[in-house]
Amino acid sequence: MDQISRAKSTKHETMHAANINHLDNYIELLYSDKLEDKIHSSRNLLYLLNEAESIEVMLNHESLVGILARTLRDEYKKSTDLSLYLAGIFYVISNFSTLHAALSQNQIGDTSIKIIEYHIQKYEYMKSELAKVKQDMEKEQKKFEILEKKQNKLLFLCFSILLNIAEDLQIERKIKKRKIISYLIMMLAKDNIALLDVVFRFLKKLSIFAEGKNEMNEQEHIISKLQRFVPCPHHQSICELVLKLILNLSFDLNIRQQLDTLGFIPRLVSLLKHAPFRGLTLKILYQLSIDDKSKSTFTYTECLPMLFLMISQHPEAKVGKELIAVAINLCMNSRNAEIISDGKQLDILIKRGLQNQDDLIMKLIRNISGACKSSLIQETLYKYTPKFISAVVSIQEMDIVVEILGILVNIESEELWSKALPNTQLLEFIQKNIVPGYAEDDIILECIMLISTIVCSDKCAKLIGSTTIIKQLNSLLEEKQEDDEMVMQIMFCFYKLLLSKSTRENILHETKVVNYLMELLQDQNPRIKKMADEILALVQEIDEEWKEEIKLKRFQIHNQEWLEQVANNVSEEWEEESEDDSGQVQWADLSDLDGRVWGDMD
Repeated sequence: MDQISRAKSTKHETMHAANINHLDNYIELLYSDKLEDKIHSSRNLLYLLNEAESIEVMLNHESLVGILARTLRDEYKKSTDLSLYLAGIFYVISNFSTLHAALSQNQIGDTSIKIIEYHIQKYEYMKSELAKVKQDMEKEQKKFEILEKKQNKLLFLCFSILLNIAEDLQIERKIKKRKIISYLIMMLAKDNIALLDVVFRFLKKLSIFAEGKNEMNEQEHIISKLQRFVPCPHHQSICELVLKLILNLSFDLNIRQQLDTLGFIPRLVSLLKHAPFRGLTLKILYQLSIDDKSKSTFTYTECLPMLFLMISQHPEAKVGKELIAVAINLCMNSRNAEIISDGKQLDILIKRGLQNQDDLIMKLIRNISGACKSSLIQETLYKYTPKFISAVVSIQEMDIVVEILGILVNIESEELWSKALPNTQLLEFIQKNIVPGYAEDDIILECIMLISTIVCSDKCAKLIGSTTIIKQLNSLLEEKQEDDEMVMQIMFCFYKLLLSKSTRENILHETKVVNYLMELLQDQNPRIKKMADEILALVQEIDEEWKEEIKLKRFQIHNQEWLEQVANNVSEEWEEESEDDSGQVQWADLSDLDGRVWGDMD
C-alpha cells in the first residue's frame, strides 16, 4: 500500500510541477545527452496535455511535434519509459483528426510500427532467456513481469495511434502492408484488457475489406485464435468487439465452416442467455444457419428451444427480423423443424402468427410444414386449415397470404381437402388470383402449387373441373413461357389433373395443353424437356387419339436432330478438305499427251 501511495504522490507532484510557462525548457531538455533529462521532459509534456488550456499552446508550437517525433525515432530502443511518455503524447495528438497530417509528415505511423516490431522481438527474447534461467528464478520472473506490463502499455499506445490515423483509407492501406495484421493477431495471446480492446477494434476495422479478411483467414488462421474469447460475458466490451469481428468474418463460406468445425456454434448459442450480446449473436447465428451442413449442428444445442421462447414471448407484435430469420433458416432441416414444433409449440406459433398477421412467423411455419411431415405437425396443421383458408380469403396483405398458401400446399390429405373445398371460398380465391396482371406472380405460383396439392381425389378434381381453372391454367402456360419455374409448376399441375378421369377429357380435348407440351420437348431447359416428356408419355397411355400424334412428333424431333447432326458433320468435312487445299487450284498434268493411247482413232 505504501508503494502505491508513493507512486500516486509522485504522479500528483509531477502533474502539479508541470507548467506551460516552462515549455521552452522542456523542449531544450529533449536535446540533452542525458536520458534522464529526456524522460523528465517528456513526462512533464505528457502531463501538460491533461490540461485543456495547455493543449492549444503546445499544439500551436511550430517545432514541438517535430522534436518529439525525432526523439522518439532516435531513442525508442534505449528506454521503454521514454517511449511510453512520448507515445502517450502522440496518442493524445492522434485523437484530433485535424492533426493527422502533421503526424504523417513526421512519420509517426512508421515509428509506431518499428516500436511494435522491436518490442515483440524483445519480448520473445526475454521469454526464451527466462526459460534458460535456473538461479534467481523468482527475481528474473519479476523483472520479466515488470517489462511485460510496460510493453503492454506501450503497445496499447502504438496500436491506438495507428488505429486513429487509419481513419484515412490510404494510410490504412500503407499500415496493412507493414504486417500489422500479423502483429495484431500476436497480441491475442495477451491478457491485458486495454491492449485487447484496441487490438479487436483494429482487427474489426481491417476485416471490413476482403483483403484484410482474407489475410486474417488464410495467413494468420485467426478463427482458431478467437476460441478463448467466446464466450467471455464477464468482459462486456471485449465480448462485443469479438462478436463484431466474427460477424464481419462470417460472410466468408470457408470461415463459417471453420466456426462450425471448431465448435463455435454451441458457444455462441450460450451467449443468447445474455441480453447485451443477443443482437450480435443472432446476426452471427443467422450467417451460420445459411449453410445446410451447419444446420444439423444446431440440433444438438439449446438454440431451438431458446428461439421458440424468444419468439413466443417477444414483447412486440411483430417478431424481430434477426431472431425469426435464424429460426426460418434452421427449420429447413427436418429434425430442427420437429424440435421447434414439440408439444404445443407449433400451436402457439400458429396462433401468434395469425393473431398478429406476422408474415415471417407464417414463413417459419411454412418451412416447418415443408421440412417435416411428422404426424404431430400434420395433425396441428389439419386443425388450423379452416383458419388458414379464412385468412387467405380475407387478408389483404399479400406477403402473409403467400406464406399461408405455402403452408396449405404442404398439407396433403384427401379427407381434409374433400371436406374443406365445398365449404369454403378457396376455389373462388384461386380462380380470381390466377389471372395474369391481376395478382402478383408469387400469388399465382402458390395458387398453381395449391391446385396440385388439392387435386388428390376424384371429388376434389370434379370441383376443380366445374370451374374455369383448367382454361386459366392453359392461358397461363401460353403467357408465362419465359418463366421456367412457373411453366414447371403448371406442367406438374396438369400432370396431377390428368391422373383424374374427372378432369382428363377437359384437358385433352378442350385445351391446347398437349400441343404446348409437344413444343416444350425442344425447350432449352432440360428439366422442362424431361417433365414434358413424362406428361406426354402419360397422355399416350390414356388417350389413343393423341398417341399416334405424339409418336409422330417425337419421330420428327428425333429425325430433325439427326438431320442437323448429319449436316454439321458434312459441313465439318467440307471445311477440313478446304483447309487441306490451302486455297490453291490443283492443275492437271498435261505433259506427254501425244504418247497416250486415246482409243480407236480411225
